Amino acid sequence: MTSMEETIRPLPYFTTRERRILRLIADGLNNTEISEEIFIGIESVKIHRQDILKKSGCKSMLQLIQQCTLQGVI
Repeated sequence: MTSMEETIRPLPYFTTRERRILRLIADGLNNTEISEEIFIGIESVKIHRQDILKKSGCKSMLQLIQQCTLQGVI
C-alpha cells in the first residue's frame, strides 16, 4: 500500500449545503464570499465549516479538501 492510499479514509455523507460550501472553499472563496454566494450569514458559514471539519475527522480544511477531491465528493 502506498502512502497516498494509507492517507485516504472514507468520508462521511455530506448534505447538499455542506458539499456546496466545500466546493466554494475549494474554489478559494472566503467566509464573506461564501455567505454572499449562498445567502446565509457569515456566522452560519463559520459554523458549517466547523461542523464539516468535525464530521470529516480531518485535521485541517486543506486535508479535507484534498480528501474530498480524491474521493470525488467535490
